[in-house]
Amino acid sequence: MAGSGDALVLLNGCSIADLSADSLLLNRGFHYADGVFETLRVESGRLPLLDFHLVRLRRGCEHLGLVLADVFAVQLSAFTQAVRQRGESGVAKLTVYRAAAARGNYSGLNSTAELLFQFTPSSVVIDGQWVAPPVRLKTVSYRLYPNPQLAGIKHLNRLDYALATKNFSAELNCEALLLDPEDCVVETPHHNIFCLRGHRLMTPHLDKSGVAGVMRALILGLGKKIDGVDIQVCSLPFEQLLASDAVFLCNALRGIVPVAGCDRVAFGDSSTELAGRVAFAVKNYLDVDR
Repeated sequence: MAGSGDALVLLNGCSIADLSADSLLLNRGFHYADGVFETLRVESGRLPLLDFHLVRLRRGCEHLGLVLADVFAVQLSAFTQAVRQRGESGVAKLTVYRAAAARGNYSGLNSTAELLFQFTPSSVVIDGQWVAPPVRLKTVSYRLYPNPQLAGIKHLNRLDYALATKNFSAELNCEALLLDPEDCVVETPHHNIFCLRGHRLMTPHLDKSGVAGVMRALILGLGKKIDGVDIQVCSLPFEQLLASDAVFLCNALRGIVPVAGCDRVAFGDSSTELAGRVAFAVKNYLDVDR
């Protein structure tokens, strides 16, 4: 078992150190991206958004035809207990992929899922802090083309994001903004996006492309608990984003991230004020739920 400060990696309930190379390499997750994954925030051994992640994970598995047998709950319980006992903060990752199948791209009607659970201590997560420093957005020329079959779920194929950012300088305070072919806003490679205009807090619908994030789901569920806004899921043309009063990003790891500007347009301090208000509502919800 890994100790404090080390990564914890379990494949089908076994420590990675006890596995053969074949069990690591001969899997369809590695070869065909035939699976889904979740990246979870861990605060001192606690996984505050686990239930949200499990809802999306089960939805993705069902869509791909992967069956989560009873052993999933057993192994997940053992993993979360091990993480809780370590009491560290960091990042956990749950990966579910199809076990080896017939040949090549043919899945052979194999619905058996293999389970890879990882935990890595990280200073990225600060307990109780749900708002991150501001970032700027830069649009990229690559477009996310519609694929309604995969829209919303967090599958293992990340090539769209690799292509979108291959010429993008990875600055800490800057994120790539991804648009669809109609120049409507979709997301960044790691975040969903919300923008405020008047009292309307808008986020793009993700029925054609993009990943429906866990933090996005939580914010949509909060609804009226966020003071002074009316949340709407809608089409969001890029020009409408630029005309917004305030903008923020969100994901399960960093929480709420205010956007200082996009390309040459600045949003001023209003994004930071809005991000603080939303983060306050998120923290209150999670504190009550503990």
